[in-house]
Amino acid sequence: ANTLGAIDNAPSDSCIVALVLGDHGMTEDGNHGGGTSEEMNAGLFAHFSPGCDGDDDDAATKIIDGVDGREIGLDAARAFESINQIDLVPTISLLLGLPIPYANIGGLVPALLPKPRYSRQSSPSDPSKTDEGTLHIATALALNAAQVWRYLHEYSKSSRDLPSDQLKELKELLDSATIVYRDALSYSQMVTESESNLNGESGNYQDSTA
Repeated sequence: ANTLGAIDNAPSDSCIVALVLGDHGMTEDGNHGGGTSEEMNAGLFAHFSPGCDGDDDDAATKIIDGVDGREIGLDAARAFESINQIDLVPTISLLLGLPIPYANIGGLVPALLPKPRYSRQSSPSDPSKTDEGTLHIATALALNAAQVWRYLHEYSKSSRDLPSDQLKELKELLDSATIVYRDALSYSQMVTESESNLNGESGNYQDSTA
């Protein structure tokens, strides 16, 4: 309780995340080594400080909407969003500012990433700031995709477990996504430069009328 209270009272210009999770579930009679749903599913509790994201309509709010504490077993799977345990590897790595491990094959969980500070402090009605937040997530996904592809590509050199036709298709998808991502970066840079130029012209106009 003291830890959660400290997170809740953290300065608004900081973002603190606490993750509490289990490595496996358990059946009612205490077994936890099998393949049942009760054994394969474990709880994950994520708690963010107010500075991480103050929007009422963010993903975390949508997940807990209508939850009254009685959701257990199969009811929990319907009430909460489910993720794979391997997806925590790239997510926690980026939360800590660390490189994603070389052999990771998990996918980033965008809902667990706080929005960038400049996006959180801006007006929600400004579409350019929304684009900045989206680009922040896109960058994290791009890092994840590049890391997974590097691992699969290197692994395929020493193993025949990965069909070459599927690797080729995956590479084509990655190349297409890379083009879209680079276009988005170029557009964002262009918008930033345009805003900077407009602000400069506005300043010059104010100086000339002073």
